[in-house]
Amino acid sequence: MKDTSIAVKFNFKYLSVTPEDVARYAGGSNYRPDAERKALAADILKRASALVNPAFVYTTRPLDTADLVFSFLPYENNGAGKSFLTSAICTIGPELESEISKLMAQGKALDALFLDAAGVSLLEALSDEVHSHLNKEAAKNGLFAGCRFGPGYGNIPVDAQKILFESVNAMPSAFSSRKAVSLPR
Repeated sequence: MKDTSIAVKFNFKYLSVTPEDVARYAGGSNYRPDAERKALAADILKRASALVNPAFVYTTRPLDTADLVFSFLPYENNGAGKSFLTSAICTIGPELESEISKLMAQGKALDALFLDAAGVSLLEALSDEVHSHLNKEAAKNGLFAGCRFGPGYGNIPVDAQKILFESVNAMPSAFSSRKAVSLPR
């Protein structure tokens, strides 16, 4: 297991997102959209697909070499052997966020809300794919990927995001400037 950052570009069409997912993020877990809002969610999801460039970057290192800055992690050594920490950062690119700002400036708040919800849905689907990818990579080394967690989840502070970015040497332009590989399907 190397302590190097690996960037991966991912094709939108492999992300599993439905208009119902978009509506749920737009209106909350108990939100049940009417036919008009379902159609809006489906239309917005199509628009979002043209705006996103899914990618992720990750690095894996032995947990015993991790800096103390990772002390916020929910980790206990249970004696099962060597543990590794994989830090991953996902992006869908900046274009969707830019389009949301344009819609808000035009007074199209509902479209902006649903486009933002589509972005959240796509990012969540990308996170699922990243976890699956990391599980496959871990299996190649006789390991498995545990539960995923991140800044803002449970007791992990949101400002831990800075540490996460530093741990994979990720800068905002990291996804475009690094050599990237494509995931086979």
